Amino acid sequence: MKSEPAVSVLTTCYNREAFIGQAIESVLSSSFADFEYIIVDDCSSDRSAEIAWEYAKADPRVKVHVNEQNLGDYPNRSRAASLARGAYIKYVDSDDIIYPHGLRVMMDCMRRFPAAGLGISRPADVARPFPFCLDPADAYQFHFFGGGLLSNAPLSVVIRRDCFEKVGGFSGKRYVGDMELWLNLARYHGVVLMPMGLTWWRNHGEQEFALEHQNFGSAELGFDIQRAALQHPNCPLSKDKAAAALQAARVRHAKNLLGIARRGHWRQSARIAKCSGLEIRDFGRAIVSRIAG
Repeated sequence: MKSEPAVSVLTTCYNREAFIGQAIESVLSSSFADFEYIIVDDCSSDRSAEIAWEYAKADPRVKVHVNEQNLGDYPNRSRAASLARGAYIKYVDSDDIIYPHGLRVMMDCMRRFPAAGLGISRPADVARPFPFCLDPADAYQFHFFGGGLLSNAPLSVVIRRDCFEKVGGFSGKRYVGDMELWLNLARYHGVVLMPMGLTWWRNHGEQEFALEHQNFGSAELGFDIQRAALQHPNCPLSKDKAAAALQAARVRHAKNLLGIARRGHWRQSARIAKCSGLEIRDFGRAIVSRIAG
């Protein structure tokens, strides 16, 4: 029996016939060979599944699954992960691209730190070369006080599969399910930071990212996710640092809502503020912070 692959590359798809071919070809062009490639189509109404099947017929590395019913973004990501056999999971969305060297660099970085549960490719203003590994407390510190380390989209991330399964994978929350999972993983496992330039993210009007900004999905749920992480009994930060991080998160949330209100969406901003439990003093601190620069 063939041994398990080093990494399972997962592409979830819904109505991406214009882009999925490029995504598939980018994975198949990888200079790292020890991978399996699983594509899960979520009941597309266009030719997405047909295109995927064409590649599967031509290349045995491609395995295609079509859901019996539409699951939605994060449930479909979980469905794809349930089919994975690799030690690591790497998502490449059906409208994105991974460069030929991307998978190799990610795997080389993760193998240097075998106990780490998560790897992230992102810019970082640090005084040490990539790759390096942050312990849970440092990863939380970096996220809450250093610019949102754990806010990256799945394309820039590689995950150790046993850690993914241990924390329960994606909860299914729309828009913020990735940040929620990264926070859950970083609570217990090291986070490897690795160089940029490994993938290419396509920005277009039909993706969840665009819908999220239209209906303020992340503004409504993102703060709740971060508050829950900081109030979790196993939060890796000290009580004092967790309290300071929560206060900083409240101010950032208030600043975001002020920006939404200034764009004319007063009712939405007020509704989210009420649901989040923000107080007048949070907005006062946000205004002071904005004035201070």
